[in-house]
Amino acid sequence: MNKQYNMIIMKKVLIILLSLLSLTMFAQQKKVAVYVTGNDPINDIVGSRLVDGIAKSGKYIAIERTASFLSELSKEQNYQSTGAVDDSEISRLGKQYGVDYVCVASAFDVWGSEKYISTRLIDVERAEVVVSSSSNGAIANSSQLISVLNTLSDGLLSSFEQSKISTAKKVAVYVSRTGNKDVDIILGDQLVAGFAHSGRYFAIERTQGFLNQLSKEQDYQHTGAVDDAELTRLGKQFGVHYVCIAKTSQLFGDYFISTRLIDVETATVVNSCNLEGVQLSNAPSVITAAQQIAEKLSDKTIQEIAYEEEQERLRIEEEKRLAEEAKRQAEEAKRIAEEEARREAERKRQQRRITESKTSSHNGYSYVDLGLPSGLKWAKYRLEGDNLYMWGEVKPDNDYRRDYKYLRNGKYINIGTNIAKTEYDVAYKVRKGKWRMPTYQDVQELIKFCKVDRVEDGKYVLVGPNGAYILLDYGPYWTASINGNGTSKTAWLFDFCINGIELRSKDRDRRRNILPVCE
Repeated sequence: MNKQYNMIIMKKVLIILLSLLSLTMFAQQKKVAVYVTGNDPINDIVGSRLVDGIAKSGKYIAIERTASFLSELSKEQNYQSTGAVDDSEISRLGKQYGVDYVCVASAFDVWGSEKYISTRLIDVERAEVVVSSSSNGAIANSSQLISVLNTLSDGLLSSFEQSKISTAKKVAVYVSRTGNKDVDIILGDQLVAGFAHSGRYFAIERTQGFLNQLSKEQDYQHTGAVDDAELTRLGKQFGVHYVCIAKTSQLFGDYFISTRLIDVETATVVNSCNLEGVQLSNAPSVITAAQQIAEKLSDKTIQEIAYEEEQERLRIEEEKRLAEEAKRQAEEAKRIAEEEARREAERKRQQRRITESKTSSHNGYSYVDLGLPSGLKWAKYRLEGDNLYMWGEVKPDNDYRRDYKYLRNGKYINIGTNIAKTEYDVAYKVRKGKWRMPTYQDVQELIKFCKVDRVEDGKYVLVGPNGAYILLDYGPYWTASINGNGTSKTAWLFDFCINGIELRSKDRDRRRNILPVCE
């Protein structure tokens, strides 16, 4: 019993949930009111088929023009005689009757045997045409009429699904009287459609309120003409950003169509399009001309084109300026580099002149006076040849397999802690006189008062206080000083490094160069 009761409760809950879901989906659907203007005999069929098409879409709720809706419209100026009503008034009434969009349809007989049917969907909140659809041609029976209306309904809703509400500017379309009612109707309607489809603009058709105001202006009732400044004033009054003015003239059997887009705020022409020698003998020819005009006017405005051209000109000028600046900087950098090279060459020449003036010899061997405080002179070149020496040996050792003379049974023989000017000093032994090996203290003085100026041909240039220099290459070089007592394993040597000259201690049995000094 309880199980059966629970099943009944669950069914009721499910029915309630489905009902709520249905109501929610229904509430989310947009309401569309269908309004057919004019007094054409087919208006009832047009209205009912549009309502039917919108309702069958499943996405919108269609409301046909009701008695109360018509009652309100009938109060508007000219509605009872023409069926026309201001788009903004349709928007107001749409809000009043709780709809989101109003589908406005119009049917006209053009060129005697053709029927032109135009539909447009107006956003009630924004009072703007969001999409439009039209059809023209001969309609001989109801089947043809219904087929055309079904196509219009499908096209209107399909375009509406693809359209996007944006911040595009609003355009009012005004067609000056041409004397050909058929051309006026189709040209105005197709310009509205073209702007609506452009994505750059929202369009409102030349509304009844707009025309009523124009009819009060000087000469409008007689010529259809009105001053551009007055059009901009009316444009501001009717809340549009641009007014599109189209005028057709017939000459030698052909038509000349002149259109211009006027900025309401500045009262200036921002775009224009002229078609000459156009044949407007039927609806398709007018539609084609209107589409060409709308496409041209929906393109970049004169100001936008001028701005882009100006920006392009400025860009080219800036590129030219930058190129000239880069060239100037390159020339300046080249001049500076050449000047620095010239100064460097002159400095080197000066150093060479100083070095030559400070170069002398003793016992046939050259030395350079670097201007050291001790007065010690350094050899211009290392000890003769490619000979290498172990520390304390006076004969070159070019055989890596030879044992060190002063190393026996793993112990180093004491030959002194400073071998300068002794029998173990190879520089003193070879060059004699005042020549000897440098001591640890001599190298310290060299480090303190000299600087490494540059690397030239792989050699370090060591410049003394007086500007004279020597070249250091093929180091390291032994000093005459041992590192420790007489039996120590290592002795001091010096070498060039990235920061100049440094002292290091190495095993005495290593083969190294000798750079002598002269007292």
